[in-house]
Amino acid sequence: MDAAGLRRITRWSPDRPTREMDLGELPAEDGFPWIELACGPGRAGEIFELLGPRCAGLEAPMLEDLLTPDDEPKGLNYCAGAIRLASTFSVEARRAEIKVERGTPRGVGVLSFQPVELLAGPDWLISCWHPRRIFRGPSKIAEEPPGPSEEIGRGVADRWAQGRCGGPGDLGLSVMHELALTYRPTCRELLAWLEDWELSLYLDDDLDNRDQLPELWSMMAVTRSSS
Repeated sequence: MDAAGLRRITRWSPDRPTREMDLGELPAEDGFPWIELACGPGRAGEIFELLGPRCAGLEAPMLEDLLTPDDEPKGLNYCAGAIRLASTFSVEARRAEIKVERGTPRGVGVLSFQPVELLAGPDWLISCWHPRRIFRGPSKIAEEPPGPSEEIGRGVADRWAQGRCGGPGDLGLSVMHELALTYRPTCRELLAWLEDWELSLYLDDDLDNRDQLPELWSMMAVTRSSS
């Protein structure tokens, strides 16, 4: 689906298999929908026209907040806490895959952050996958289109099938859990980059790569402050 930035709709129920559904099937008669979006606040009006009549309690300002990415994760409450907005992200450490011996200078890579906003209502969950932010050191150097969400969806579905289910808020927490599983591998990768940098100091006397250490520590700090 790509109408007005609509990516996918899935139906979730504690006692029925999860399946994809069409916009015309909303509101869901059994279970509740998880509606995935990938667009910015400029399309909030289109999205509200599609979802407003189908999602009880949804209001235009809520969608504008959902579709506007935050610089740092935060949350908001609406309707005395009956509807909640949460911000989160996944992260990946990337550098060129070149097979070399440990200690061979390779340079540091970049961090790719995938911001995700989640809006949980009484009988629906809406998420928005924002453009990925690419960091080198402490600075954002680029943006890329939102990444795929299928792997996260499979992880959430597996947890749901194991009995870790409930309402839209519970599903949202499960999505956040799957995204948070990317943090530890990223930290391990950054530590491996740091180890390569330290080894290079002993293996190449003529190497001048002192500028890479501030970049590494800055990326570690960016990861900590974002989470």
